[in-house]
Amino acid sequence: MRFGSRRRHALWRLFFLQVALLAVASVAIANDPLGQGPVPARILERRLRVTRDAQGDYRVVESMLVRIETGSEAPELSEPLSLVKLQAGADNVRGLGGDVVPGQVTFVAPLVALSGSLPQRDVQLAFTYRLPGSAPSLVLAAEHEVLTLIVEVDKGSLTARPDRAITRDADGGASSRPHRTYVANDLAPGATFTFEFTTNVVDGRQRFAVLVLTSLLALAAAVWAWRARPG
Repeated sequence: MRFGSRRRHALWRLFFLQVALLAVASVAIANDPLGQGPVPARILERRLRVTRDAQGDYRVVESMLVRIETGSEAPELSEPLSLVKLQAGADNVRGLGGDVVPGQVTFVAPLVALSGSLPQRDVQLAFTYRLPGSAPSLVLAAEHEVLTLIVEVDKGSLTARPDRAITRDADGGASSRPHRTYVANDLAPGATFTFEFTTNVVDGRQRFAVLVLTSLLALAAAVWAWRARPG
């Protein structure tokens, strides 16, 4: 009888322990709106400008408007949120600011990610990276749904042709630095576009124009970062 009583008491203690653990887990989940799963997010607009630099390498400047789909008006990312996947050979990845400081945009090959405290749910960010001149193409892939993809290809230094149907928009840019524009909408997570490169010769004027364009884009990113500062 005494053995049976001890056994019943042990089973009751085990039951109450499991109930307590479930209660603690419920409180933790309630206090952590991101939970343990991936953070829900959408890329409202992804815009890229592709040029060639003085060394003949390809330079990509990318800006992105990301919506964090949580109830918080100022989300806190406890873990990096992967945004896009860069192709093999991409390097010299640098954040350019926006609504976040450059250090919040990180690169652990092949993923570009966003981390830390965000000022609001819709966040503008920018970054740049290099592709070697031997790269045969530009490959674009995102980890989330992309509502609008815009790719601007510099007409003076290169030609890049998409591998599948994508809307050719009106050419843009200044007369001295025009670019071809391609647009795609409502892309599912993981959807991939490839632009095959046909390289043109880069002369001195084009090299100077690339330098000016890169400087202007960096200046614009700095202005975004300054405007996003509290106060």
